[in-house]
Amino acid sequence: MNKEFSRARIKKDKNFDGKFLFGVKTTGIFCRPSCPSPVAKEENVTYFNTIFEAIEKGLRPCFRCRPDVDVEYYNGNISGVSVVNNALERIYDGYLNYHSIQDLAKELLLSDRHLRKLFVDNLGVPPIKIARHHKSLFAKKLLLFSDQSITDIAFASGFGSIRQFNTVFKTVFGKTPTG
Repeated sequence: MNKEFSRARIKKDKNFDGKFLFGVKTTGIFCRPSCPSPVAKEENVTYFNTIFEAIEKGLRPCFRCRPDVDVEYYNGNISGVSVVNNALERIYDGYLNYHSIQDLAKELLLSDRHLRKLFVDNLGVPPIKIARHHKSLFAKKLLLFSDQSITDIAFASGFGSIRQFNTVFKTVFGKTPTG
């Protein structure tokens, strides 16, 4: 598998976009296979199936190929997929902006512990991290494609304060919203 991924990464093959991501240990960045950045040495590269695996390892998305924008989430585990998909839809609709994980689990007729386990089994990370990343990604798109003020973008993205927005944005993307 790594040989095929390695060849695709070196050739910058767009056909492999969405099939895997790669992270570069020396830069702390993860990219799509077709990223236009210079080719990293294989010994510095780690391969991932999802953006969440890369984020969980402490890597941030590349600013050139933007692997976190226009991504389709893959649920690798059949068990619990419909529950996870249902929860993801609610998270993407902003449910966790005003409710807790416990509230979400209760609506799905699960314990919050079981919901977290299903997320980790299917996506590699707990739902709160996905919600945080989703809010940050929404904010990033607004920053890129709108003329709104940073304050308006922070609140439109579901953050409770400018301080929280700046902290989470910097954690997820490695720079401040104005950077």
